[in-house]
This record gives sequence, C-alpha cells and structure tokens, in this order.
Amino acid sequence: MTGIGMGLINFGGQIAGVVSPIATGWLADVFSCPAAFGFRIGTTLSPRYWRSGCRELCHEGDERVIAELTYGQVSALRALQPEKSCRTTAAEMTRLLRLIRRGKAAAREVCADVRRWLELQVWPHRLRSRCPDDEMRTSGKTGTLPAVRNEVGVVEYPDGGRYSVAVFTRAEDARSRVPERDAFIGLATATAVESLRPA
Repeated sequence: MTGIGMGLINFGGQIAGVVSPIATGWLADVFSCPAAFGFRIGTTLSPRYWRSGCRELCHEGDERVIAELTYGQVSALRALQPEKSCRTTAAEMTRLLRLIRRGKAAAREVCADVRRWLELQVWPHRLRSRCPDDEMRTSGKTGTLPAVRNEVGVVEYPDGGRYSVAVFTRAEDARSRVPERDAFIGLATATAVESLRPA
C-alpha cells in the first residue's frame, strides 16, 4: 500500500476516534446505553444494517408526546427498565466521583478532564438550589429520562470540605419541566451534606 493510502486510512481512523465517542455519549444521554452500544456495533457493519438500526433509534416523538403518555406507558419504556438498560446506584456513583476526584478512576489526566467537564455543568440549579453560601461550588451531571430526574456531583465548601452526592428520583408522570423536583434534589443534597458537616 502506498504512503498516501496509509495516510488516508490513518486520518480516517483519527476522525472516527474523535467523532465516535461524542456520538456514543450523545446516544447514551438521549436514548440509552444499549443504543450507544448498538451504534458502535452498527458502524462496523454494512451501511444497510446501519440504516435499519438508525430507523429503530430515531423516533418521531418529542417531549410533548412523552408527557402525554400514561404512567404505565412511561414505565414500559426500555430506558426505564434497569434490566434492559444502563443502571447504577447512588452509592456506586458517589464512589465513582470520589475515585475521579482522587485521580484513581482512570489515568490522572483523564480524571482531570472529567472533573473539568463536571465543573462546566450547564444546569447547576438542581444541586445549588439549597446552597446557603455563594462561595460554595458545585459540579455535576444530570441524568434525566421520562419520569426520572437524577443528579450526581460534588459540593465544595470554602473551608475545603468536599462531598460527593447522588440523588435519584422517579415520579409518576413524565413532565419535562418540573421545578419542584429540581428543588427536591437541592433539598436532599443540602440535608445529606449538612448531616456530614462538622458541627
């Protein structure tokens, strides 16, 4: 194979190495981990298989359609069935956050990147809603599905205290804008952290 051919293959691999993780993360956030996994598998198959997989993943609905579903219909969604989707516990998530903070969940530079991404959270209102001090910092990641509002993150006090938190909620409806649930996440976070703070 010529040098140009090898260069094109190498360049294509580098592009795929950038695009694939972004696309995989988006699919996991918007649909489910199995959808993201299917994307990774599907991109290695022929275009015919990829197109049919995309038709399965790409639905016509939006938030309004989901909000009109009954609780039974929402509960039947694959993304809300732990045995058929990605799942974790609050304890597992707080342990992961501690490992990331200490640089032990992966290579130190990778953990530093993840900490920075968490600090750039564009929806910090859930964790911060009950923070009594403007000097307190929060970093985190939302996890929102129909009827599910989860939040994991770190609350940092000016005195150096750091607390990993994870609040998982599940409701009986699929409304997309629910400020009272967001406020509850803040209340649960503040209550848990205050119980751990020195007197």
